[in-house]
Amino acid sequence: MMAACAALAANAQCAYVLINAATIDDINGEQAVVEGFEASDEDPEINAARFFRDNYVDVNKGMFIQPSDIATLNPTQVPVLWINCDRVGMEQAEFDGIFNETVINAIKAYSAAGGKLYLTKQASRINFLIGRILYAPGFSNGGYHMGGDIWSMNTRMGSAVEGCDNKYDYASHPFFAGMEADTTKANSGFDWDNYHHCYGLVGPNLRTDNNCLWVDYFRKAPEGWTGEWSYNGDDAAREGVPADYCKYSNGEERRYTDFIQDWNCTPLCCWGQVRDFCAPLIIDWNPQTGFSRIVTNGAAAYQWGASNTHIEYIEMLTANILNELGANQVLTAVENTQATVKAQKMMKNGMLVIVKDGVEYNALGVKL
Repeated sequence: MMAACAALAANAQCAYVLINAATIDDINGEQAVVEGFEASDEDPEINAARFFRDNYVDVNKGMFIQPSDIATLNPTQVPVLWINCDRVGMEQAEFDGIFNETVINAIKAYSAAGGKLYLTKQASRINFLIGRILYAPGFSNGGYHMGGDIWSMNTRMGSAVEGCDNKYDYASHPFFAGMEADTTKANSGFDWDNYHHCYGLVGPNLRTDNNCLWVDYFRKAPEGWTGEWSYNGDDAAREGVPADYCKYSNGEERRYTDFIQDWNCTPLCCWGQVRDFCAPLIIDWNPQTGFSRIVTNGAAAYQWGASNTHIEYIEMLTANILNELGANQVLTAVENTQATVKAQKMMKNGMLVIVKDGVEYNALGVKL
């Protein structure tokens, strides 16, 4: 399998990591039945890989690799690396065993050389392991269950915090392009109002519950600090720490702006019901010394299960993020047709289709 993948490297713009025992046979295999449920549902990790196969690998714009192959990637040839981990029952120690020191050093070297990272679900932890942030996100591994509501993301951060109003509204961010087709309560869980600009990600159906989020915002140690610093609530009470340095609630704007300043990043959305600055789902980490751009998406609502009635939004979100990181040429290829009208995105036969001037293109900008 690796030899076949290597042959694609010259054209590949993104690599997808097949974790642990996942193989091409798994991706091309039959749908699995989730124990305890009558409905069948593909393993979400395998389902994400199938999306990548259909939209990237099959058009020679992507390649599958194993963790041990990351050290061989050249960012000038393969500029984006997507690592997705959504494992029911996976313990943190097991994850750290797969992404051991050798693999983490390879990811860090790839980022330092200019490679962009998209880290999803439990793989968001890698951002901590490579040292881009100095404290870890939460790590959960919840099992399958039937949900009775819509899980969504709210792109209006801090909407109910005094003085913020719509100051931190990212609804029009390129990551969310094309997702505004249906923003009714029936589709996104909340009516769009002064507090909610929500996009639904998973419907009332079978789902896993694996969040990997920086639910709490912790500050870096003050400049010149030489004492202990543990990145938890205890730091606010340490002797010598200014009283207002890091002791505040999720309902204060400083908690958000200090996190942005300390960690050089932008949290773009939170859980649909959140109206303060708690629990960012997607964070865009800016390039800085030793690291290229990184996007983490640790939202449990990022559901690749086949029964997800909102799967088209998951696919749009993923294609948008990979495109922004440089993994495909959707905009360039479409613009090269010299079309004059705005492109429209839609799902057709399970595939993301872009229509411009009446001409259809796939997610890579290839004319259909």
